[in-house]
Amino acid sequence: PLLLFPIAALLILLERLLVWRKKSSAGESLYENVVKDINQNPENSKKLCAQKPHDSVVKCLQIINESRDKTREIAEKNVQEIILHEGPQLEKRLATLSVLAAAAPLLGLLGTVSGLINMFQAITLYGNNDPKILAGGISEALITTETGLVIAIPILFAHNFMSNRMDAISMRMEKYSLKALNALWPEG
Repeated sequence: PLLLFPIAALLILLERLLVWRKKSSAGESLYENVVKDINQNPENSKKLCAQKPHDSVVKCLQIINESRDKTREIAEKNVQEIILHEGPQLEKRLATLSVLAAAAPLLGLLGTVSGLINMFQAITLYGNNDPKILAGGISEALITTETGLVIAIPILFAHNFMSNRMDAISMRMEKYSLKALNALWPEG
């Protein structure tokens, strides 16, 4: 069962990277150009947004551009709605990765305890005059703990990387939304 953990983690990592590539593919220069044009050249701003319609930041900027004839409060509510919609899509499966990282060493420890119980039962039944057999049994039992840790540590790093990546996308959504809102409604 331990060998399924890295496979599941790798599949989650690849899927998330593909989704995030789509959700954050435009780049800072496009965001800056949209914000720059949002007040002075709204048509060009719309054209720039149309280049990357699946990008999370672009969705926020696009909704602000579409809300230009409304009040700032309505535009802010529309942006919040987009952020609340995009957030769970960005966070998807991160909790699963965290559970895999936590469960791998526990499953390894379970294997160790099970192995030690079996070894002590064998010693009880057959006796043990040879310390090499005892050491070999303990060594074999500890392999599952080591395997669990070897699997959990990279998954933990992957989880941290993915959490940071998701946070960066969320921060960009908020940053450029605020810039665009301030460009259209500078009085606040």
